[in-house]
Amino acid sequence: IAAARRGKSDAAALTLGDYEPCEDDYVSAYLNRNDVQEAIHAKPSIKWSECSDAIRYDQDDYNRPSHVLYPEIIAAKKKVLIFSGDDDSICGGCGTQTWVWNINNNTDASASSWSAWNTDDGQVAGFVTRLEGYTYATVHGAGHEVPSY
Repeated sequence: IAAARRGKSDAAALTLGDYEPCEDDYVSAYLNRNDVQEAIHAKPSIKWSECSDAIRYDQDDYNRPSHVLYPEIIAAKKKVLIFSGDDDSICGGCGTQTWVWNINNNTDASASSWSAWNTDDGQVAGFVTRLEGYTYATVHGAGHEVPSY
């Protein structure tokens, strides 16, 4: 996104001067727009920010893994998209892919089941695979918080 915003089509052409330290501010500004809050049914009286001390998690909840919930969600026939930035150094792609493959014992998952998904101008934006009850996609060039890339 940063490269496109600067008119550069090749992310490799980015330099240290292209670093955008306030990119998260763009996400905050977007999520605080009235039209966006209305579209996602958010209370307009609440100001969104990346970090907040307003929510107090119980330590038991904080340490509880969420991946164990997916089989139940999938069994309820909900549409599920699991996505991961391919530059995520916090929840690396190999670890995510391992638990994704193990949901419902998807032993048929293999490299041959992947296909590229592209931007409107034909750039590879990541890879996607559809498994029983859900879809897993990678987002090329994105890190841990995919929507902010």
